[in-house]
Amino acid sequence: MTDDELQVNDAPYFARRLTIDAGADERTIKRAYARELKLIDQESDLAGFQDLREAYEAALIWWRHAAAQLDAGAADPFDEIDRAAKELHLRPAAANDGNRMQRQLPAPAAPELDADTLSQEVFAQFQARCAGLDDLHASASWARELQASLADARLIHIPTRQAFEQRIADLLAAGWRPGHHLLFHVAAKRFEWDSDRRRVQSLGMAGYTLHFAIDQRAMHDQQSDHACEQQSQLINRLREATPPTTNELIDLMPVLATVEARFPAWLALIADADTISHWHNLDQAVPSWRRKLRRRDFNVPFWIALVVLLVVLRLISSTIGSNGHGPAAPVTASVDLIQGNHFLGEDEYDKAILSYDRALSQDPDNAAAYAGRAMALVFLGEKKRALADLEKLESLAPLNPLLFRSCGMLAQDEMRFQDAVVAYTRSLELDPDNVFTIMRRGQVHAKAGDMDNALRDADRVLALAPRLGVGALAESGRLQGSQRRGCGEG
Repeated sequence: MTDDELQVNDAPYFARRLTIDAGADERTIKRAYARELKLIDQESDLAGFQDLREAYEAALIWWRHAAAQLDAGAADPFDEIDRAAKELHLRPAAANDGNRMQRQLPAPAAPELDADTLSQEVFAQFQARCAGLDDLHASASWARELQASLADARLIHIPTRQAFEQRIADLLAAGWRPGHHLLFHVAAKRFEWDSDRRRVQSLGMAGYTLHFAIDQRAMHDQQSDHACEQQSQLINRLREATPPTTNELIDLMPVLATVEARFPAWLALIADADTISHWHNLDQAVPSWRRKLRRRDFNVPFWIALVVLLVVLRLISSTIGSNGHGPAAPVTASVDLIQGNHFLGEDEYDKAILSYDRALSQDPDNAAAYAGRAMALVFLGEKKRALADLEKLESLAPLNPLLFRSCGMLAQDEMRFQDAVVAYTRSLELDPDNVFTIMRRGQVHAKAGDMDNALRDADRVLALAPRLGVGALAESGRLQGSQRRGCGEG
């Protein structure tokens, strides 16, 4: 055997694996590692990659310890490496050639640059594997790919693993992409973000976003089954590529407004912001008459019934008046009353009052006319006239729900919140499903700081008439959101 062959066989295993001299410096070691890395298929030859990685780390330790010992004047740097290995309770392993023992050196913590580079490599491969996954795939598919990345030997060191977790957090916080709502669920469970908030907050701005999203997802899950189902249908629809129909906009935009007000951080992670903005633009273009036709409490059958009733009343009035069999005043009062109610519903209060005036001129004891006129006067701020009508209404119909509803509105206007809640509650005992009264009581609860009751009224309004409820209850939603965020930040 020649001297050169003896020198090669005596070289440490890492030097033979990297095809370098035992005295190679750090720059040469890294270049050799990069060269050999290109010759390995990291996905199919995991054992080969691990072997190369161990040789690379052993070479770095050899070089650093040798350099330190030479500076200190030590005669045999390899003996010092042996001693360091024993102190770390490391044992040697058999050499690959079977003729000598390979010295296994302790794997150091990867340098910061290496941690970033390796985590980027694993993350890029994770994204490539997930490119074919979307909303149609179950959470198990995303969990499988995430677990495969975490099992990668390149993430064996804690700094590299943490860098990979940071990249996942940044990806989620950057905004929704197809399937990312599933990845959010899987990552929160795998990285224990739900239970370890310090770990989440260590992820910087991305962790800040995830922290609030996790809180808001928990709040969403605590809602009634009906509210959760409505909002889930909306979110699934937002992820579809086809634009919404006009009827879908009218039905779903109130639900979207509720989700935006209560769960903004969570919504940003599970639905596309551009799609939501597009929906808002489409909703603004919907004409008001289409909304009225779609509203559950003011729809086409109602208009048909109203027209038929007016025609019948007109015919009866004409018949009675022309035959002289009786006065036409009660019928005329009924027509004026219907017109007054119509104008009141259209927020045309002055016209409503004129119609009620005509009705009362024909039928001075018409309780419904007093109730309607009192309501219109309350909206116009004419409290004295409204109170006079309410006193008359109380004498004629003390159990009319409009009496208590109007009293509640006056108390609300004067900031007497407790009196307003009592009045609205009494009105609802007589007319349980009146959306307007529930909506008003919810506003009072919100202004008084009673968010639990405000949200209960909000859910009731949204269940009965979504389109009517959102605008009036938006303030309670914002107050609730800010209150919960304040608690979270504390």
